[in-house]
Amino acid sequence: MPGAKAREVGDAMRAYVEAAHRDVTVAITARLIELCPVDTGHARANFVPGIGEPPVGEQPSGAQQAGIAAIAKWKLGDGEINITNNVPYIDRLIAGSSQQAPAGWDLRAIDFGVQETQQKYDGLTITASSGVPGLVGPSVTITASE
Repeated sequence: MPGAKAREVGDAMRAYVEAAHRDVTVAITARLIELCPVDTGHARANFVPGIGEPPVGEQPSGAQQAGIAAIAKWKLGDGEINITNNVPYIDRLIAGSSQQAPAGWDLRAIDFGVQETQQKYDGLTITASSGVPGLVGPSVTITASE
């Protein structure tokens, strides 16, 4: 049956793209945590991946792990994936206020996470952009390679 075969191929492609989305989110989250300057660990603990509307305000203890668990179950159509950090001083850390990390360490973390995932998913193109300053933060797009 041609329809069944097409459905099987479509299901496999969907699963592949979903896995790439989940993996790039986890990889970027891990790199953001790793490269974030640390004093108390509060900023690192507030890199929280999620689905749908990004949360407002600082997140409670355990939110990061809960977010990672939610991402592990994400499927296409479940909503947009995001990684947020709402500590009031995150912009200053990103701008290089700490001697532990130069300005832009967040974009380097995203690049590292994208590169790591791209190596695993050779059939997909994963690109990152810095977004529109003041309006949209960095974004990652996954498309099928031609």
